[in-house]
Amino acid sequence: EDGTRIATASWDTVVRVWKADDGICARRFSGHSKDVNTVMFIPSTASIVASAGKDKSIRVWSEDGGVVAHVDDAHDDWVSCIRPAGSQNGCPTLVSTGWDGKVKIWSLTAKGLVCI
Repeated sequence: EDGTRIATASWDTVVRVWKADDGICARRFSGHSKDVNTVMFIPSTASIVASAGKDKSIRVWSEDGGVVAHVDDAHDDWVSCIRPAGSQNGCPTLVSTGWDGKVKIWSLTAKGLVCI
Protein backbone atom coordinates (compact mmCIF):
# COMPACT_ATOMS: atom_id res chain seq x y z
CA GLU A 1 0.00 0.00 0.00
CA ASP A 2 2.84 2.41 0.74
CA GLY A 3 4.98 1.38 -2.22
CA THR A 4 7.79 -0.08 -0.13
CA ARG A 5 6.53 -3.67 -0.29
CA ILE A 6 5.11 -5.99 -2.93
CA ALA A 7 2.94 -9.02 -2.13
CA THR A 8 2.85 -12.00 -4.49
CA ALA A 9 0.64 -15.06 -4.83
CA SER A 10 2.12 -18.31 -6.11
CA TRP A 11 1.26 -21.75 -7.39
CA ASP A 12 3.65 -23.16 -4.79
CA THR A 13 1.01 -22.27 -2.12
CA VAL A 14 3.21 -19.59 -0.51
CA VAL A 15 2.43 -15.89 -0.16
CA ARG A 16 5.49 -13.66 -0.16
CA VAL A 17 6.10 -10.03 0.73
CA TRP A 18 9.10 -8.44 -0.98
CA LYS A 19 10.98 -5.23 -0.26
CA ALA A 20 10.45 -3.03 -3.32
CA ASP A 21 13.79 -1.25 -3.07
CA ASP A 22 16.06 -4.30 -3.24
CA GLY A 23 13.80 -7.24 -4.23
CA ILE A 24 14.56 -9.22 -1.08
CA CYS A 25 11.84 -11.50 0.28
CA ALA A 26 10.94 -10.02 3.67
CA ARG A 27 8.22 -12.50 4.72
CA ARG A 28 6.79 -15.87 3.64
CA PHE A 29 3.34 -17.11 4.63
CA SER A 30 2.46 -20.80 4.34
CA GLY A 31 -0.96 -22.23 5.03
CA HIS A 32 -2.80 -22.62 1.74
CA SER A 33 -3.10 -26.24 0.62
CA LYS A 34 -3.35 -25.42 -3.10
CA ASP A 35 -2.32 -22.65 -5.53
CA VAL A 36 -2.74 -19.07 -4.30
CA ASN A 37 -4.60 -17.06 -6.95
CA THR A 38 -4.76 -13.59 -5.45
CA VAL A 39 -3.17 -11.43 -2.78
CA MET A 40 -3.63 -7.87 -1.53
CA PHE A 41 -2.58 -5.50 1.22
CA ILE A 42 -5.51 -4.45 3.37
CA PRO A 43 -5.74 -0.65 3.17
CA SER A 44 -5.52 1.40 6.37
CA THR A 45 -3.59 -1.33 8.19
CA ALA A 46 0.11 -1.19 8.82
CA SER A 47 1.09 -4.67 7.67
CA ILE A 48 -1.85 -6.97 6.93
CA VAL A 49 -2.06 -9.08 3.77
CA ALA A 50 -5.02 -11.14 2.53
CA SER A 51 -4.74 -14.10 0.16
CA ALA A 52 -7.08 -16.60 -1.48
CA GLY A 53 -6.84 -19.53 -3.83
CA LYS A 54 -7.76 -22.89 -5.23
CA ASP A 55 -8.20 -24.39 -1.76
CA LYS A 56 -11.41 -22.26 -1.48
CA SER A 57 -9.97 -20.36 1.47
CA ILE A 58 -9.27 -16.75 2.32
CA ARG A 59 -6.42 -16.11 4.74
CA VAL A 60 -5.40 -12.89 6.44
CA TRP A 61 -1.80 -12.54 7.54
CA SER A 62 0.06 -10.09 9.74
CA GLU A 63 3.61 -9.42 8.63
CA ASP A 64 4.47 -9.38 12.33
CA GLY A 65 2.99 -12.70 13.37
CA GLY A 66 1.45 -15.00 10.79
CA VAL A 67 -2.24 -15.88 10.41
CA VAL A 68 -4.70 -13.32 11.77
CA ALA A 69 -7.83 -14.98 10.40
CA HIS A 70 -8.90 -17.56 7.87
CA VAL A 71 -12.03 -19.04 6.34
CA ASP A 72 -11.48 -22.52 4.95
CA ASP A 73 -14.66 -22.74 2.85
CA ALA A 74 -15.04 -19.12 1.80
CA HIS A 75 -16.48 -20.28 -1.55
CA ASP A 76 -17.76 -23.56 -2.98
CA ASP A 77 -14.99 -23.56 -5.59
CA TRP A 78 -11.71 -21.67 -6.19
CA VAL A 79 -11.50 -18.12 -4.90
CA SER A 80 -10.34 -16.19 -7.95
CA CYS A 81 -10.05 -12.63 -6.68
CA ILE A 82 -10.10 -10.51 -3.51
CA ARG A 83 -10.09 -6.71 -3.42
CA PRO A 84 -10.51 -3.96 -0.82
CA ALA A 85 -14.07 -2.78 -0.22
CA GLY A 86 -13.72 0.09 2.22
CA SER A 87 -14.71 -0.43 5.83
CA GLN A 88 -17.79 -1.07 7.93
CA ASN A 89 -18.05 0.03 11.57
CA GLY A 90 -14.33 0.79 11.55
CA CYS A 91 -13.39 -2.71 10.33
CA PRO A 92 -11.64 -3.22 6.97
CA THR A 93 -13.77 -5.05 4.41
CA LEU A 94 -12.92 -6.96 1.27
CA VAL A 95 -14.86 -8.49 -1.57
CA SER A 96 -14.19 -11.95 -2.98
CA THR A 97 -15.28 -13.71 -6.14
CA GLY A 98 -15.08 -17.38 -6.89
CA TRP A 99 -15.50 -19.99 -9.58
CA ASP A 100 -18.77 -20.83 -7.84
CA GLY A 101 -20.21 -17.66 -9.42
CA LYS A 102 -20.65 -15.89 -6.07
CA VAL A 103 -19.47 -12.49 -4.87
CA LYS A 104 -19.08 -12.12 -1.10
CA ILE A 105 -18.22 -9.22 1.19
CA TRP A 106 -16.09 -9.88 4.28
CA SER A 107 -15.32 -7.81 7.34
CA LEU A 108 -12.11 -8.24 9.32
CA THR A 109 -13.34 -7.98 12.90
CA ALA A 110 -11.77 -8.81 16.25
CA LYS A 111 -13.51 -12.20 15.96
CA GLY A 112 -11.91 -12.91 12.58
CA LEU A 113 -13.08 -12.71 8.98
CA VAL A 114 -16.88 -12.54 8.85
CA CYS A 115 -19.10 -12.70 5.75
CA ILE A 116 -21.54 -9.79 5.82
